[in-house]
Amino acid sequence: MRQGFVDEETMAKWKTKRKGGATPYGYVVVNGYFEKHPKEQEVVRIIMNLRSRNNSFNAIANHLNCQKIPPRRGDKWEHSTISLIVKRVEKTKDEPKGKI
Repeated sequence: MRQGFVDEETMAKWKTKRKGGATPYGYVVVNGYFEKHPKEQEVVRIIMNLRSRNNSFNAIANHLNCQKIPPRRGDKWEHSTISLIVKRVEKTKDEPKGKI
Protein backbone atom coordinates (compact mmCIF):
# COMPACT_ATOMS: atom_id res chain seq x y z
CA MET A 1 0.00 0.00 0.00
CA ARG A 2 1.49 3.36 -0.92
CA GLN A 3 2.33 5.79 1.83
CA GLY A 4 -0.17 8.53 2.49
CA PHE A 5 -3.08 6.35 1.34
CA VAL A 6 -6.24 6.13 3.38
CA ASP A 7 -8.54 3.24 2.51
CA GLU A 8 -11.96 4.10 1.10
CA GLU A 9 -13.91 2.94 4.15
CA THR A 10 -11.85 5.13 6.50
CA MET A 11 -12.08 8.13 4.19
CA ALA A 12 -15.85 7.66 3.87
CA LYS A 13 -16.16 7.73 7.66
CA TRP A 14 -14.03 10.87 7.85
CA LYS A 15 -16.05 12.58 5.12
CA THR A 16 -19.29 12.08 6.99
CA LYS A 17 -20.59 14.93 9.07
CA ARG A 18 -18.77 15.12 12.40
CA LYS A 19 -20.95 14.18 15.37
CA GLY A 20 -18.53 14.64 18.28
CA GLY A 21 -15.51 13.13 19.91
CA ALA A 22 -11.86 14.10 19.71
CA THR A 23 -10.44 15.30 16.41
CA PRO A 24 -7.50 13.08 15.41
CA TYR A 25 -4.11 14.78 15.64
CA GLY A 26 -3.18 16.03 12.18
CA TYR A 27 -6.71 17.15 11.37
CA VAL A 28 -9.00 20.07 12.05
CA VAL A 29 -12.78 20.23 11.70
CA VAL A 30 -14.03 22.76 9.15
CA ASN A 31 -17.77 23.12 8.66
CA GLY A 32 -18.27 19.79 10.40
CA TYR A 33 -15.77 17.86 8.23
CA PHE A 34 -12.20 16.72 8.81
CA GLU A 35 -9.52 18.57 6.89
CA LYS A 36 -5.76 18.19 7.12
CA HIS A 37 -3.89 20.52 9.45
CA PRO A 38 -0.57 21.21 7.62
CA LYS A 39 1.59 21.94 10.69
CA GLU A 40 0.27 18.92 12.57
CA GLN A 41 0.73 16.75 9.47
CA GLU A 42 4.44 17.64 9.52
CA VAL A 43 4.65 16.59 13.18
CA VAL A 44 2.96 13.27 12.35
CA ARG A 45 5.55 12.75 9.60
CA ILE A 46 8.34 13.38 12.14
CA ILE A 47 6.72 10.97 14.63
CA MET A 48 6.35 8.20 12.06
CA ASN A 49 9.86 8.75 10.74
CA LEU A 50 11.32 8.42 14.24
CA ARG A 51 9.14 5.37 14.94
CA SER A 52 10.32 3.71 11.71
CA ARG A 53 13.85 3.99 13.16
CA ASN A 54 12.68 2.00 16.21
CA ASN A 55 12.56 4.96 18.60
CA SER A 56 10.39 4.36 21.65
CA PHE A 57 7.32 6.49 22.36
CA ASN A 58 9.25 8.13 25.20
CA ALA A 59 12.21 8.92 22.93
CA ILE A 60 9.88 10.47 20.33
CA ALA A 61 8.12 12.57 22.97
CA ASN A 62 11.48 13.73 24.32
CA HIS A 63 12.66 14.63 20.81
CA LEU A 64 9.56 16.74 20.13
CA ASN A 65 9.88 18.44 23.52
CA CYS A 66 13.59 19.19 22.97
CA GLN A 67 12.76 20.64 19.55
CA LYS A 68 10.12 22.80 21.28
CA ILE A 69 7.37 21.45 19.04
CA PRO A 70 4.19 22.14 21.00
CA PRO A 71 1.49 19.50 21.39
CA ARG A 72 -2.11 20.39 20.65
CA ARG A 73 -2.94 20.37 24.37
CA GLY A 74 -0.78 20.70 27.44
CA ASP A 75 2.78 21.84 27.94
CA LYS A 76 4.70 18.84 26.65
CA TRP A 77 4.42 15.68 24.61
CA GLU A 78 3.68 12.46 26.50
CA HIS A 79 4.49 8.92 25.41
CA SER A 80 0.80 8.04 25.59
CA THR A 81 -0.08 10.72 23.03
CA ILE A 82 2.65 9.49 20.70
CA SER A 83 1.35 5.93 21.11
CA LEU A 84 -2.19 6.96 20.14
CA ILE A 85 -0.98 8.83 17.04
CA VAL A 86 1.22 5.94 15.90
CA LYS A 87 -1.52 3.36 16.46
CA ARG A 88 -4.06 5.44 14.52
CA VAL A 89 -1.68 5.91 11.62
CA GLU A 90 -0.76 2.22 11.55
CA LYS A 91 -4.36 1.08 11.91
CA THR A 92 -5.66 3.25 9.09
CA LYS A 93 -2.59 2.87 6.89
CA ASP A 94 -2.55 6.62 7.23
CA GLU A 95 1.16 7.36 7.28
CA PRO A 96 1.42 10.90 6.04
CA LYS A 97 4.15 11.30 3.47
CA GLY A 98 2.78 14.43 1.85
CA LYS A 99 -0.85 13.82 2.68
CA ILE A 100 -3.02 12.02 5.15
